[in-house]
Amino acid sequence: MAHFSYLYSSDRPEPYEGTEGREEQLYLSARYRLPIFWIAAFEKSDLRFIQVGQKQWPYTVAERQCVVERLQVRRESIQAVLPHLWHLTFDQFVDVLSKNQQHFIHMNLTDIGLMLDEPDDLEIRVKVMLTAFEKPPFCWSRGPRILFRLRDYNPGLKRLFAFNGISPGKPNTLDINSLAGGWFGDMPWEPVTISKSRAG
Repeated sequence: MAHFSYLYSSDRPEPYEGTEGREEQLYLSARYRLPIFWIAAFEKSDLRFIQVGQKQWPYTVAERQCVVERLQVRRESIQAVLPHLWHLTFDQFVDVLSKNQQHFIHMNLTDIGLMLDEPDDLEIRVKVMLTAFEKPPFCWSRGPRILFRLRDYNPGLKRLFAFNGISPGKPNTLDINSLAGGWFGDMPWEPVTISKSRAG
């Protein structure tokens, strides 16, 4: 059984319970991933909890305008991590959020959290990942190749890469699902592909 994380918009800060009253203008999903741009859109103060059965699972919510502004502020940090892949998909992702008319953006983690069994495990991991873009990471690129230096790179970014199965220096481990997710229908961005010539 597959597990997904979800990013959606709404006019209420509380998460939806069930399907009643749902009117999302935006609904993205990512299979077995917590996409990089989603994590970059939030910070630890956006973390909340939702009761599901006998357990409380973490999720994040923030005002849409704050999310857009935060992504723009963190543009340099994201560019440092993804020097050759980030810009097209990132700009389209921010554009989708900017044009959205609803007030809040939610990241639902309950389903993907089931891979870890316990909410506490997910909470610990997500708290660390949400620090990934608080400051520009130390990494660099040479020519057309994507290279990451782990020497000074922060625990949040390291945890985010590990969760998404991204191997520094191996661009074929990075795909659209790890960047921005997708939705049920046409995606607003083009699939990210890297030719052998570009990958070096």
